[in-house]
Amino acid sequence: DMSNSVFRSKKVLESQVSDRTQKLFQRQQLSDAIESASHIGSWEYTFATEEMYWSDEMYRLHNLEPGEVQPTFEMLLKFVHPDDREKDIKAFDHAVDTGLNYVQEKRILLASGTVTSVHAEARISIDQDKHPIKIIGWYIPKAYLTKRTKKLFSSLFFLLPFLPFFPPYLFFVFFGVRHRNSQ
Repeated sequence: DMSNSVFRSKKVLESQVSDRTQKLFQRQQLSDAIESASHIGSWEYTFATEEMYWSDEMYRLHNLEPGEVQPTFEMLLKFVHPDDREKDIKAFDHAVDTGLNYVQEKRILLASGTVTSVHAEARISIDQDKHPIKIIGWYIPKAYLTKRTKKLFSSLFFLLPFLPFFPPYLFFVFFGVRHRNSQ
């Protein structure tokens, strides 16, 4: 009968939504753990809505508590050291105008007032008319960066969509143990 069919369809959809929600939650937990262990802070900016998202580690890199402030693009720029800001804006504008990757070594001002150096990279998504849609970037404190790990971090960025399929211990063995012991 029709009501049984609707009821079964509703149950199937609820189950699918629940499964997908659980997988997204697991993926977010894995991503947070990897960022924390590797000291990578990530951010995302959507051009159409001017919405910005910071990962928990991005907040921590700026000596802020996760969610303490609502990040904006202007705020991200204000954290760049004044002596580096003009060069950083030019590099960012060039990346947006060309669709090329953004790569920058810069100093940032922490909420505590101290200065630290970071390696920053970002990838820009563009539409068919070459207009920017979204930019996803990350910061790596230079204290944790070597030539080898810089190359590895750049490679890992492209693997983000596949993280749920990798055993978590592979990342913790490399990032967690090696970097924690080197401090």
